[in-house]
Amino acid sequence: MWSAIAGVVVIVIYGILMAVGALNTGTSSAAMLVGMF
Repeated sequence: MWSAIAGVVVIVIYGILMAVGALNTGTSSAAMLVGMF
């Protein structure tokens, strides 16, 4: 159960980071975030 909860949390945080990064600095930060994961 905890692994499923952790997975959902990670996906939500990842989505927020992608959205914020894309809005703030464009595609460069989004590409870096993708490269990190």
